[in-house]
Parts: sequence; structure tokens; C-alpha cells
Amino acid sequence: MAVLTGDIPKRCQGLLIQVCDAGDVRILSGVVSKDHIHMHIEYRPSLSIRDLVKRLKGRSSRLLQKDYPELHRRYWGKHL
Repeated sequence: MAVLTGDIPKRCQGLLIQVCDAGDVRILSGVVSKDHIHMHIEYRPSLSIRDLVKRLKGRSSRLLQKDYPELHRRYWGKHL
């Protein structure tokens, strides 16, 4: 199911970059596809990957649903 279409991928990419910059995480490469995202990242060993993924998914989902009401209606559980 295509979720990341139109101008949503560009906004999603920007949000992920913001979260990574704030957490001192370096994005080495990445691709936003129509239904998933691949990221190759570099982060400090003291950072829990679980916490990083939680931050990336939580912030991007919340803000994308705020910016794109059609996503909010489709994914009413606050997660993508």
C-alpha cells in the first residue's frame, strides 16, 4: 500500500534529518520509497538503537499526520 506519495516523502526526509541532527546521528545514505524507508546511519555506541528508532518513527509519524490530514484519517492510531 503506497503511503509515502506526492510531497510526503520530501517532508518525511526533512523530519528524519532533523531528528538525526538533534541526536548527533549521521545519515550515510537513505531512500524513501512509497511504503518504507531505508537508512544507513552512524551513531555513537552509547545511544540505544531502540530509542533512536522510537524517536525517528514517533516524531515523523506525529508530524506527518498533523501536516497531512489524509494520513491521520487513514492511520488513526497515531502510527504509520
